Amino acid sequence: MENETRRIKRILREQERRHKVEKNSAEPWHSRAYHREFEGYAEREVQTENGRTKIERIYVGNYYELDATDQRRRLLKWTHVVFALGASVFFLMGATARVAANYSRLTALFQAIETLALAWLLIVGVRNLLTPVRMRIRQYKDSSRAVLLWTRIAAVCAGVCCLLTLVLTLIHAREGLGAGLLCALYHALVAALVLLSYYIEAQQNYRVIPSGVEITEDMTVL
Repeated sequence: MENETRRIKRILREQERRHKVEKNSAEPWHSRAYHREFEGYAEREVQTENGRTKIERIYVGNYYELDATDQRRRLLKWTHVVFALGASVFFLMGATARVAANYSRLTALFQAIETLALAWLLIVGVRNLLTPVRMRIRQYKDSSRAVLLWTRIAAVCAGVCCLLTLVLTLIHAREGLGAGLLCALYHALVAALVLLSYYIEAQQNYRVIPSGVEITEDMTVL
């Protein structure tokens, strides 16, 4: 067991040295996008029957599986989609309201970031519907971790927009309070929905399952 550990450490040190050489070279071996796409994979060169060399990719990373029944998995996925849709509807209602806050550049800035966050939550939610039960590391990061990230960003932006709307509504109180307070409520509902989505996802337990693939010396781990 100790010899096997030493061998793996030696292989990883050699691969780290190769990555440093590639990073400092004029023409990197692979781009960041390539490493991101094939995270957790190992590559090696193999000879085809006609004598040519091709790259063979083997997944050697961990798998991630939600510790839940199939019914609960489906419910969780659809919950994120519905919450993202609901938050997007409330956001549009607030952002298109004719109130003083929506003419503020600061509000516009946070609304732009919130638009991006909600758009990504919708994309992640729809993509999760097609994600397999046992996920590779990139699929796990693009699903569970992405939900946790973008819900927090959306919640912060929605909270700031809510506060700005309340402040500017009070400043322009002579023009009326009703529309401004309703707009602030819309932003508060957006924050509530995405925070609820974050809380639900944060409570989930994912089992980490080793791939069981042995890393050999002719492999390069991405």
